[in-house]
Amino acid sequence: MTVAPQSARMAVGGAGGAAVGTILVLIATQGTACGRTGIGEGAADASNSMGDDVVIPNACESESGWAICRGANDCPVPANDCPFCTGDPDAVGLCASPRSAAFCPACDDGYVCIQPYAAQSIHVCLPFDVGQLYASSGSADRVRYADQSHWTGQPLPEPSDCGDGGMPLCGGLCDPCAAGSLCVGRSPLHPYGFCVPSPYGPCSKGKPDVCGSGKGCVIFTDPPSDQAVADQNGLCVPINACEALGHAYPGGATCAGPD
Repeated sequence: MTVAPQSARMAVGGAGGAAVGTILVLIATQGTACGRTGIGEGAADASNSMGDDVVIPNACESESGWAICRGANDCPVPANDCPFCTGDPDAVGLCASPRSAAFCPACDDGYVCIQPYAAQSIHVCLPFDVGQLYASSGSADRVRYADQSHWTGQPLPEPSDCGDGGMPLCGGLCDPCAAGSLCVGRSPLHPYGFCVPSPYGPCSKGKPDVCGSGKGCVIFTDPPSDQAVADQNGLCVPINACEALGHAYPGGATCAGPD
């Protein structure tokens, strides 16, 4: 698994993001991923040989090509190939992949935020079906939707129109974002996403000024039990877009602007 350059995809918290980036790259350099090379190539098969007569059942690999190890489904851990799946047998881990994993909260449309390893607090963006893998393996508490709300198992909404957020929205039937931008936010509580320039700027409710001149910090409106997490995982967007989303974004958002 590779991580996009920090200048393009960075984690809220700075130093913590750099540490996790190192961990994810380390896994990629360990060699095979849970006994396989090239996770994701032809991964939609009902089962996949891992070598040494070990087979990954569907409960351990997503159609998008990511595999997990350990957990409630006892996904296999061939010796030395999944260094972060040792220790607690119930702790699900993510196997290496040639795909890139960006840091949350800037997850493109159709992705969710997942804490890949129990011992690390940073979340990365992975396809929705990887969230299903974690949940079915007993680690639903380590999965959040793109709006930072906790995992419920509900599918992502598929609206029949493009809605009105006071500015162009994205996802579903909406027009795609401009090249180089991400469509962020579509989730059960927020049926549409909005476009975020990439590289994006992370921000928080308490520190919107980090976005700089002419920008504001968009914070998703979530249930009370999730709001504190959402408040720490805002996204910098142009101030006019921030204010529009704060007034009319379907599902709710607030715009924290500079003082």
